[in-house]
Amino acid sequence: MKGRVMDKMKLLLLTVFATISLWGAPQSAEVDVAIVMDAQTSQYQNIKDELSTELKVMTQSEFKIHFLNPLVIDWSTSQAHAALERLQNDPKVDMIITIGLVSANTAFKKTKLKKPTFAPYLLHFEQQSQTTKANMNYLAFGTPFDVALNDFLNVVSFKNMTLIVDEKLSSSLPNAMESLKRSTLNRGINFHVVVSGSKNLLEQIPADTQAVMLTPLPSLSSGSKQKLIDTLVQKRLPSYSLGDDLNVYDGVMMSSVSTENTSRRIRQLALNIQAVLRGEEAQQLPTKFEDKHQLLINLNTTNKIGVYPSFELLNKAKVIGDGEVIEGKALSLSDVAKLAIKNNLYIIAGELGIKQEDENIKEVRSVLLPQIRGSLSYTQQNSDNVYVKNGFYAEKSSMGAIKVHQVLFSEKALAALEIQKKVKAATVAQQRTLEMDVVEQATTMFLNILIAQTQLKVEKENLKLTKSNLEMAQARVDAGTSDLSDLYHWESRIATSKQRVLQEKAGVEQAKDALNLILNRPITQRIKTTPATLEDPALLISNKELLSLISNENELKRINDYIVQEGLKNASELQMYNGYIAAQKRKLTSDRRTYFSPDVEFVGEVSRVFDEQRNPASGFSLEDQTNWSASVVLSLPLYEGSARGARSSHSQLKLQQLQLSKEQEENSIEQQIRYDLHTIRSSYPSIELTQQAAKAAKKSFELVQNNYAKGTRSMTDLLVAQNETLLADQRSASAIYKFLTDLMNLQRDMGRFDFFMDESERKSFTKEFFSTLENSHNQSHKTSKAKE
Repeated sequence: MKGRVMDKMKLLLLTVFATISLWGAPQSAEVDVAIVMDAQTSQYQNIKDELSTELKVMTQSEFKIHFLNPLVIDWSTSQAHAALERLQNDPKVDMIITIGLVSANTAFKKTKLKKPTFAPYLLHFEQQSQTTKANMNYLAFGTPFDVALNDFLNVVSFKNMTLIVDEKLSSSLPNAMESLKRSTLNRGINFHVVVSGSKNLLEQIPADTQAVMLTPLPSLSSGSKQKLIDTLVQKRLPSYSLGDDLNVYDGVMMSSVSTENTSRRIRQLALNIQAVLRGEEAQQLPTKFEDKHQLLINLNTTNKIGVYPSFELLNKAKVIGDGEVIEGKALSLSDVAKLAIKNNLYIIAGELGIKQEDENIKEVRSVLLPQIRGSLSYTQQNSDNVYVKNGFYAEKSSMGAIKVHQVLFSEKALAALEIQKKVKAATVAQQRTLEMDVVEQATTMFLNILIAQTQLKVEKENLKLTKSNLEMAQARVDAGTSDLSDLYHWESRIATSKQRVLQEKAGVEQAKDALNLILNRPITQRIKTTPATLEDPALLISNKELLSLISNENELKRINDYIVQEGLKNASELQMYNGYIAAQKRKLTSDRRTYFSPDVEFVGEVSRVFDEQRNPASGFSLEDQTNWSASVVLSLPLYEGSARGARSSHSQLKLQQLQLSKEQEENSIEQQIRYDLHTIRSSYPSIELTQQAAKAAKKSFELVQNNYAKGTRSMTDLLVAQNETLLADQRSASAIYKFLTDLMNLQRDMGRFDFFMDESERKSFTKEFFSTLENSHNQSHKTSKAKE
């Protein structure tokens, strides 16, 4: 009996507790929300969809929110007024949200609102944030005009300014223009308004305009907006955007409205709506949207129009672009290699050296060709000379002669000609070595530019992360979970990060200057680059089958041996030694032949006496007489002391020296090629490994960053995670370029670059490569069978 009573009491208590719980539990009330939208655009639709998602997540256990089909007013103030009036009197509508500037301003102007009305985009022209109205909640949009004007004047000075405003916005803001005119006149600035709804918008901008400010221009198409921005840049007119539909990313010079704040604005709107649903008054909720005032500057635009913001201002602003306006074609890795061959001054000077060798050959060969010399002479002797008196010599005479000299055989002359030809072959090989060196320098420097640009991008991202960490630290300080030391630390890190950004920028410019020097371009001419990839068709490595062999241990030895053989076969350094060795051998042969090989020459002369004065007593005269002579001369040095033996010994020693140097060069080339192959086998797999490391480091950093924001991880943990992310990103971003740098080194040591092979040569090389590997594999297999 007692047990039954206890059971009934327990049941009664559970029933009471359940009833109390049901009374205290929030009921899921249904709420119908009406939307008034300025236009049916993707931007406004995205705002509606994101707000819908945010509200449903935020209020899912309290309210069931239904969004009614939007009323689109097509930028019309009258349609906006009619739509709002209808919705205010519709009993099915619980609250109203305006999406757009016209509908927001119309709602703000209404004298009486019966239902909670929200305007997340109310243009900040007339200091509306100081006004409250029953059932009205809004979020100020845009930078206050006075603040924007100050920012604009800090970058560029002007006295005449034009404001371009949308026609429908202008009609919905009748008092705004007068307010703006008063503000600019107080600053001594002449203010002109151009309405964008009329035709020939650009022609309405006064000729004396020195700066242009842009309000949101919702009536313009995206193409018309871009044309407006481009025209302002062409006219070198500084521009400042007060809205987000024309922004610095499109080419506007300045702005302080960032599209990155859209989600934060929608979240704030959702919080205000939730507060009204819970019973708070709409007019008592926050109207100031904490849109952090950060200036945005497009450096590419400032450079085009000739405006140069101060370093102090750039240090505070968010900078878009790098300030480089580069005309002309972007250069690829292949372009740089070909331009280096064409333009490098050392290569051009070397080509002149080859032409000099051609002239040297002609000069040496001329010894073996007929030598003809003509002469004219006039002779006068003293009259009291005994021979003149006797008539043996003419007192005065004039004569002419032609002499012919022809080498019939000369070992020394023949040797000199052959030696000079072989020296030229060595010079040609030396020129090819120079070309390979220059191409390697140019391609390596180009890749260094890409690496430096990548590192700059990573450092900028790191700076962005550090700034976000500062914001989180500020939030923690405001919440009392941290002290000011965190703020000071991140401020210090930001300064250091900015310094690194500047250093990386300098590195990019230094690398570009160095490449300009190699390519014989003006040092100040900037270079537009095309990122290098492993898919570049100009590189044999783009062949996936070839690329896969790099990591194949079974094929490694045969690959190495083949590439070494190719390198030794193509090495211009060895070809240069071959030329010098051949020349030295010919010289040694000539030195030995001088003991028994005579020189044979033909000498002939024809002379004529044109006029003479001779003593008549002599009885003869040579005037008008022609004489000739011809002879063949054979000469052989019989004794020169020890000179001939010394020359022969010297040539022999020089030949041995060249042969030893060539052997050393062969060993050096083989060692360097194998070194390059070992390096590539490390750098190629590193591409994927560094990417994996970067992804893991980023995930780790995001976890630590989130926990730091919650207060569960320390600043030291976040700092370590950020440093690891930075290093991993740097390695990952540069891995491909470092591999390509190693590949350029290998191709240089192999004696040929892929850039200078046509398609048939590439196919031929690939076929030969795989054929050689297959033959080597078969031969190795046969050898193994034989041993078994």
